[in-house]
Amino acid sequence: MLFLKTALFLLLLVAPCAARADELTSLVRQYKASLKKVTGPINKRSNLVATHVAPILDKIAALSTSNSERWLAAELDNSGTSPQARAAIPGALLAGGTENAARLLISGLGRRPPGVQAASFRMLQFNESSLNVEEAKLLLSQLGVRKSKAAARDQIELCVAVLKNSKNEATRAWLAGDAYDSAGGKIDRLRVLARLAGELKLSAARDQLVELLGHRSRELAISAIEALARIGVDGSIDEISSALDRPGTDIRLRARALDALAGSAGGMEFAIRSAASKDPELRAIAMGSLSLRSGDPRAMKALLAGLNDKDPSVCNVALQSLRSLRIKPMLGALIAVLANHTDESFKVKALELLVNVSGQNFGLAAADWKKWWSASEAAFEFPKQEEEGFTSVKKYDLDYFGIEVSSKRLGLVVDISSSMRQLVAVKTESIEEDEEEEAAGGDGRTRVAPAKKKKKKPGGIVVKDGKAMKIDILKKEMTRLLKKLPADTFLNMISFDATFRPWQKALQPLKGKGRARALSYVARITTGSGTNVFDTLEFALKDKRVDTIYLLTDGLPTRGRLTASEAILKEIKLLNRTRGITIHTIAFGAESNLLRQLAEQNGGQYRFVDRY
Repeated sequence: MLFLKTALFLLLLVAPCAARADELTSLVRQYKASLKKVTGPINKRSNLVATHVAPILDKIAALSTSNSERWLAAELDNSGTSPQARAAIPGALLAGGTENAARLLISGLGRRPPGVQAASFRMLQFNESSLNVEEAKLLLSQLGVRKSKAAARDQIELCVAVLKNSKNEATRAWLAGDAYDSAGGKIDRLRVLARLAGELKLSAARDQLVELLGHRSRELAISAIEALARIGVDGSIDEISSALDRPGTDIRLRARALDALAGSAGGMEFAIRSAASKDPELRAIAMGSLSLRSGDPRAMKALLAGLNDKDPSVCNVALQSLRSLRIKPMLGALIAVLANHTDESFKVKALELLVNVSGQNFGLAAADWKKWWSASEAAFEFPKQEEEGFTSVKKYDLDYFGIEVSSKRLGLVVDISSSMRQLVAVKTESIEEDEEEEAAGGDGRTRVAPAKKKKKKPGGIVVKDGKAMKIDILKKEMTRLLKKLPADTFLNMISFDATFRPWQKALQPLKGKGRARALSYVARITTGSGTNVFDTLEFALKDKRVDTIYLLTDGLPTRGRLTASEAILKEIKLLNRTRGITIHTIAFGAESNLLRQLAEQNGGQYRFVDRY
């Protein structure tokens, strides 16, 4: 009798398992048949997967057996299956709800194709169950298998997003301590930990972050200083100060470190001392850091003193930093620049800011400004923000696509990608060598009107059906500018497509044969392919003498070390922290938020040119 009861029990236990095994076999056959329906253009296959494949995967996951789970995990890493189909598996695997689902999803993550990897990270990010320590350790170990720099960056961002959502206290404690040893010195893993320390404000990681300040990887060192800035630097001021003074320290690290110090009471003293350092680069960086403490009179006094620094770059950065501030002492300091500064170009920039913040305009007449300020200082109030705007002080009758040219140390950065061969509207069937410019309209658009003469001169733009190529218009405008620039101007021109081609390694004088050589360079410009904005701007910013850059492009960045707008803006802002170079931008044929923001954050003007 006992034997019969045992046999019956085993039968009742095994029968459902056998049934589910049969069901799994049937569903796998259906799955393989559904894969045959995923054909055609690659960009449409994801929709086909969602229609034909995903429903069957969900049914397999719903079986919730060890066999179904193992099959899903094996299929996830099956290189013989299309990436589009594999990308649908992570969601199904986690939907099964088994304890091992997250671990199976993480295992082998670093070796999967980008789309499958991203889908795996995405599912982990929104998984309701927080990762435990072992799962977090396994996830971190998947980093460091680099396929490309871009892939490594994506992995870091996705890993941070997943671990940041963990509510497991033991996991967070591990991330602030023992995880640094588990990282095995791998830079990508340490960057994730540094990022998490900052975003989760893991103060227990402070000592680990301080050690990373001296790491050979500047990206990791910057991540560490950014994390310390979020946690609070009061307990690490000496270590951060040492990192600032280390020979050969990256500009970006110095800028982030000094910004972090300026945000604390103890660090503020160091920031003020840095403004008087013998190192001009550190003085320039300090100008930007001091602007973060507009409520501190000592910081503002040091910042205003930077307007009279012996190094032109420090003066430029100080002026640039003042653009975001509204403090009464800045008006007197700007008026003093008009009275005492020897650089005409710098005086014009100071005048533009002075007109904007005061609502008055006495030109470069310092005596008139002093008289007005003496009578108005006591009761003065800044104009409301909506009444302000970028005021172009017309001091010179020289412009480039409607933006005044007052600098004598300028760089022209021009796009020569294949799209510059596209046609744009012009106002007549024949444009002369000597155009006259109309004033920029209130909409910020610049249009150039033709001269009254009708006879076409050599070098004129070829116009057909009221249109001309953008590259021809660009060369015409560059030629016109080069012919009118004063002989004491120093200039460089950098054309770019997939790479960049400078006319010279650094600014060259136009006097002597310089002007003729510059015109010859413009005449030889031809179009290429690709748009490498960042690398070109980075090169232009390295010239120690340039103080103004005019950037013209007609498209989005597609080549170079950085192509994402946010990354370009962030990096250029940091690189310009030691220079204070004015960057004017011209969007040719299509509006550009990137160019608009580049001009705004670097003290320049933005112009959209839609016709000539």
